[in-house]
Amino acid sequence: MKQSSMRRDLLYSIIVNEQREPVVSYLNQQNPTIATALSQLEQDKLESKLEKLSQQPQVREIRQPIISSGKSLGEVRIAYTLESL
Repeated sequence: MKQSSMRRDLLYSIIVNEQREPVVSYLNQQNPTIATALSQLEQDKLESKLEKLSQQPQVREIRQPIISSGKSLGEVRIAYTLESL
């Protein structure tokens, strides 16, 4: 998570367990896209905030399952913005 936070286009990275509970997360609150989204959705849970943020046209989210010895442990989610392109 620390290395991913160095990228300015990165909006968030999060690891969730099988119950969809955040285990580790990073939210780039210095990025205007995420700062605005988080302030507007202050009452929502993190999952709802990220879901609404990922639906914005300039945002791309990548999801990858975490599997160990054939057992699913959760997933990693990383989102970035296309604003600087």
